[in-house]
Amino acid sequence: MTKGILILLVLGAASCHNPFAPRLADDAEIEKLNSAGAVTIDGFFETFKSAYQFRDTTLYGSLLDPSFTFVYYDYDRGTDQFWGREQDMRTTYGLFMNASQLELDWNFYREYQIDSLSATVSRAFSLRVVFSSVDILQGEGNARFELIREHATEPWRLKRWTDESDF
Repeated sequence: MTKGILILLVLGAASCHNPFAPRLADDAEIEKLNSAGAVTIDGFFETFKSAYQFRDTTLYGSLLDPSFTFVYYDYDRGTDQFWGREQDMRTTYGLFMNASQLELDWNFYREYQIDSLSATVSRAFSLRVVFSSVDILQGEGNARFELIREHATEPWRLKRWTDESDF
């Protein structure tokens, strides 16, 4: 995630007062996407992409484990920064509400380690955030996801997202 996009996410969260998620996909669509798709690694990434495309925090939140942590390197401070599930949901809600269109594309896998109950997947991505016809942000980066589940038949949940982008 580019530093500019990250700052945008934080500012977007600060400007949000509505505690309810936008419902751009109906409940049946969300259930189908999450229960069927997120059982596989590729399905998890497709569901994640759909959450961004629909700008749906309910779908996005269904992918996060209650113990979720987001980690990124703050180049200005020279340290890793962390936030938990609640702050991530507020930040993502701000992004979803302020963007008129989000285009997330998952690219090649950089790392892929999996067993039946845990996985570590590092993957390149590109993100295009459209606020208006003259206000468009684009960035590319790398995300490292640590995924977990209690049983092999359950959907994957994102426990830790580490932004591995180099900017």
